[in-house]
Amino acid sequence: MKNNIDQYRKIFAKISSQIPKGVIGITSVNNCKTSQIAMELAKTMAKVKKVLLIDLDNDTLNQKEFANINDLLNKDGKFLMDENIARLNFTKSDDVDIFLENKDFLDLINKARDDYDIIIINEKSLDYSQAYFTKDIEDGKILVVKEGKTYKKDLKLAVKEIKKLGFEFLGVIYYR
Repeated sequence: MKNNIDQYRKIFAKISSQIPKGVIGITSVNNCKTSQIAMELAKTMAKVKKVLLIDLDNDTLNQKEFANINDLLNKDGKFLMDENIARLNFTKSDDVDIFLENKDFLDLINKARDDYDIIIINEKSLDYSQAYFTKDIEDGKILVVKEGKTYKKDLKLAVKEIKKLGFEFLGVIYYR
């Protein structure tokens, strides 16, 4: 998908018709990088909705400007504001899988549901467990695939698996 504002507006419209308020997961087939797609979608949605973007698959090391998950869980911190998007970026040094099963993290997400219209959770690909452990906190899931590189049978299997796990499947974003 080109970095085209109108494309993200169409995706936003489609998602909003299915989930006007809630938590949306973005994951991929075949290890596509999804952080930029999640960010562009959050920017588009934040023009009319209050958005929190949680990036579980961020490739950067610890940086001070990122919201600190431990401070948030201790109620000492706050979400990073990036223009009009609230953000929580996990980094390579964070053990994300431990947080996904942590009661305090789940409570943080449930509180955020009250404070934000849309929460976007960017996850690692379906090759990793975190895309599965988000089941209890997401209202729907979007798949990102590499255009011309992801086999149709792999996509069909991924969609089937997502539905079998009980996720509401929201659609596919084809990435170039």
